[in-house]
Amino acid sequence: MTWQQIFLTLLVGNVLTSVTRSIRWLGSSYVAIFGVRTGTEIMLVSTVLRNGTVVLLVVVLAYCLGWG
Repeated sequence: MTWQQIFLTLLVGNVLTSVTRSIRWLGSSYVAIFGVRTGTEIMLVSTVLRNGTVVLLVVVLAYCLGWG
């Protein structure tokens, strides 16, 4: 594997595991601070924005490397 493939694989793995991480780490913090409904909404928005940014980065890098 090239370093580009390894880098993209790590980014994709980050996206796949981030939902579990968000529920486990961020969920309890946000719920404790903001309450159940608002904390859950903030956690979901945060997770979607973070994953969307990483997915966009993966697509741009794959396109720039000629894989898209």
